[in-house]
Amino acid sequence: MMTPNDTLDELTNLIDLLIRSELSLFANQAVVRRFRNSGVRRITCVSGRFPNAAVRENDDETVAEYRRRLRFSDYAVVLFDGSIMQVSYDFQDGSLIEHRLVYFPCPFPIPRDLIEQLPLSELIDHYADRGVDDIRLRSPLRFDFKMDEHAPAHPSSHFTFQWSYCRIPVKSPLSLGHFIKFVFKNFYPESWSRHQFIREWREHELPSTISDVESKTLHLDYQP
Repeated sequence: MMTPNDTLDELTNLIDLLIRSELSLFANQAVVRRFRNSGVRRITCVSGRFPNAAVRENDDETVAEYRRRLRFSDYAVVLFDGSIMQVSYDFQDGSLIEHRLVYFPCPFPIPRDLIEQLPLSELIDHYADRGVDDIRLRSPLRFDFKMDEHAPAHPSSHFTFQWSYCRIPVKSPLSLGHFIKFVFKNFYPESWSRHQFIREWREHELPSTISDVESKTLHLDYQP
């Protein structure tokens, strides 16, 4: 079972390990945000410079949007290749009611030696000013869950890529372990093979939210 305190500790530990393993260039602090009117507690990451820029909803996944997230520190971590990961979990009365997990690939193939020598924001500006030839056509990936938001074209738990209205049903909400393993196993096979802590990160089994109709269509599932 996921709890707010355990999730905060887990996210804090993950960020620390990604930095110490040189898998992350920089990261924000994991915090708890409380919404008094609703009793919601949000586990997310914020920047000391921009404390209000944490995981906003935006369907315009463009180079300009990537640059905005980088400029305003709107991320949990920036990985070693410049890609961004965002994490947000909402709890109410101790139960998970919502999450947003985002992997936003860096839109440019920047050599790692340059990333280690120069500010990433300057490198992104430089590549962006060169035009479209260097842009990588890679879609951001997003796993969303909202307990009370369900419709025929909007599963409670779903996977989105390419288009905002592409919502592929997912068996259940995802724990942090499911998300981090999905990203590294599929997009960073060398890092996946090298770092045992990622391969062995705990996955919390969460209650299924998929409907009978959705389960009879193509969807994402996993076995505990």
